[in-house]
Amino acid sequence: MSIFAPSLSACFYSCIKGAVIKKSKKRKDALMSMSVILMVSGLLHLVLLIGHGTQIALSHGVSWGTGRRTVTPVRGDLDRRFERTVTNNTESMIAFVPVTVAALTLGAETAVAVLAAKAFIGARIAFAGFYLCNVPYVRTVVWFVGNLCIAAIAYETFAVLAGTAA
Repeated sequence: MSIFAPSLSACFYSCIKGAVIKKSKKRKDALMSMSVILMVSGLLHLVLLIGHGTQIALSHGVSWGTGRRTVTPVRGDLDRRFERTVTNNTESMIAFVPVTVAALTLGAETAVAVLAAKAFIGARIAFAGFYLCNVPYVRTVVWFVGNLCIAAIAYETFAVLAGTAA
């Protein structure tokens, strides 16, 4: 019995160690994925802000865009769509960022949460394109999908906290 005991315990230890390493690697991959998704959401917002600023410079002139703006020029349709796209994206980020950060900090970066976060980014990119191109009904569906993704991340976070996540 004493001959097998060290080998059994060594085998058990290596199996446990392997499982812990795999779980740790999965968690690290998920953390990287969720962290990258948060960074991409910020970059998307930055691109929209730069696009909006560029649109202002092109349509009203750099001097108006960088000046005091005492005179309000006539705004075109694209100006208004850019402004609404940036505003809507800001509103979505106000919901997405805290929910995603909560998922990260509470250890709820499940496969469903990561997939929902990726789908949210895709939906926001599609929404911005549809809004700027003035596609009315499709952009509403894509907006709703983005909000469902936020709800899915929140649900997964609560499920992990309750211990019922898959």
